[in-house]
Amino acid sequence: KTWRAGRASLIVSIVPLTKRPFASAYVRFPSKTMARERRPDPDRRWRIPPVPTHTSHSFAGAVLLEELSGPPGLALWQSSRDVQPWSIAPPAERPRLFAPGAAAARAVALDDPELKAPVGVLLKMVERPTAIRAEEVAAACAAVSRWAEARGATASALAFAEAAAGASPEDAALAFVAGRLARRRGEYGRAETWLLRAAGLGRRNGDWESHALAWIGMGKVLIHRGNLGRARRALLRALRVALRTRRRDLEGMALHNLFVVETEKGDLRSAEEWAREAFEAYGPGHAELPRLAHDLAHVWTLEGYFRRAQAVFRAVLPHFSYPTDRAFLLANLACASGGAGDRDAFLEAWSAAWELIEQRGAQAGLSRALIELARGAAELGDWERAEHAASRAVVLATRREEVKARAEAETLLKAFRSRKSPVELAPADNPDGDTLAADIIARLNAIPV
Repeated sequence: KTWRAGRASLIVSIVPLTKRPFASAYVRFPSKTMARERRPDPDRRWRIPPVPTHTSHSFAGAVLLEELSGPPGLALWQSSRDVQPWSIAPPAERPRLFAPGAAAARAVALDDPELKAPVGVLLKMVERPTAIRAEEVAAACAAVSRWAEARGATASALAFAEAAAGASPEDAALAFVAGRLARRRGEYGRAETWLLRAAGLGRRNGDWESHALAWIGMGKVLIHRGNLGRARRALLRALRVALRTRRRDLEGMALHNLFVVETEKGDLRSAEEWAREAFEAYGPGHAELPRLAHDLAHVWTLEGYFRRAQAVFRAVLPHFSYPTDRAFLLANLACASGGAGDRDAFLEAWSAAWELIEQRGAQAGLSRALIELARGAAELGDWERAEHAASRAVVLATRREEVKARAEAETLLKAFRSRKSPVELAPADNPDGDTLAADIIARLNAIPV
């Protein structure tokens, strides 16, 4: 058990520290020392990064025309371009931004009823630019962003999320959403700027949820970039905020990603303990439980517990609908099936994962999915498939500047060309792992799909 009292919390554990990595990170420091070192300085001012204005595309909003075709795509592209000048212009100058009749010229019939209301707000902004509030414009852009993300149009979702954050520049939550979408697209530099901005705004405005979420997002970015030391520090910041504000959900998310850091470092036993802490913090029915189950099953695959991992991956499958996430899950299922010697299950998962990878192009994280497909093929001695997947992983990781994934893929490719299988593990008995897997599967099955 863990007890917390007040801001300067004294965390005492009755379990040996070697078995509680979460507690051991804090118990060793006296609570007064922690409070003195972490007490906010009222004279200190965070250097909050400005709203990013540059674009990596040939012209602003070009990605919308690439993802969304026809009149609706053109209308959304025009609307996205309208928001930035309106956001940065002084109110007195806004009437001169748009030509008379521009709103009427841009109005089109939209097939999707979800778009009519938010696009109507953006047309009102063009028609009467001084008669609309920034909060309305930001809410409209955020609604279009959610609509695009639900349809897998991640570039369009990011464009409107950035427009929303620009229209309401003091809103930490909107800055966080922009950073999250940039991370999911693999635009890590842009993601860092938005997430640091969200962390600073959250701290300044007392929005501790957005502040913690921003540091968790930063941890994820840094994990992808292979900077595990900085990732751990970012996540510990988030964990401190979660403990201070008594937010068990945020605590679970921070612990979950600290578990990922330990996994990336190769300390799988320690990683499993962090996962247990996260599992308890999340509790039944938490939205992040399927993702935690997926990540823990991946660790069991690395340890050689293939059949246990395969059972958990199958239980997780109904809970993943986002194409990139589902591709990674199917790749892990293929790897576990290959390790378990289940060739039919491997081929089924391989085909489904590869189809999604081809659809999603160079999305962030897919290099890891290709690595898992390569491992699964090698476990079955299918060297042609193993080499093909590993080669694609090298190309994609290089393009996305995912240093650790590239090094791992190159090492595997060299081994596969020499017809060497991944290191064969002889897992030690781990009955606690079987019990935890059964508990996780039971909780997953209880969550409505």
